[in-house]
Amino acid sequence: MNLAGAETLTGITYLIFHFCAYAFWLRRKDLFQREIGIFLYHFVSATMFAFVLLSASLIQQVDAAAAVALVATHGIYSISFLELWSLSEGSYSIGILNELASGPARSKAALIDARSQIGSTKKANRLQILSRFGIVIGEEDCWRLTTRGRYLASVLQALNWLTVTKQTG
Repeated sequence: MNLAGAETLTGITYLIFHFCAYAFWLRRKDLFQREIGIFLYHFVSATMFAFVLLSASLIQQVDAAAAVALVATHGIYSISFLELWSLSEGSYSIGILNELASGPARSKAALIDARSQIGSTKKANRLQILSRFGIVIGEEDCWRLTTRGRYLASVLQALNWLTVTKQTG
């Protein structure tokens, strides 16, 4: 096995370990049952993974192409994981099936009411996180961007402008 193959095997092994650590242990911990915990688990891992691999490639201990490919693989894995986690947490179908399986029959109105609260809860949680990071501030029943929030919104708008292609016709 050449050096690039060993790097790739090591990187893929790390990603498998990362997934298994969550699947078999961390998912039972309170922090990892919340969106911010899952996000930080992947963000910190991806940041450290990228730092180690890209640093190693700069000092020529790791093939640069293999390092970039592994960082991209971690990105795809993390984004896919976060998307699936979010969908499973808020999935209407799964929620309805769980409610029906856990007790007596429920009316259609009761099921709809229980499911409609998911959106409100997610919105409140996200606003709380944005507020904690100083991106928004709540005033009475209104929310507005802070200076940091306006800066972040500008950066995101610039990224959107750079990456979104307009459809014609």
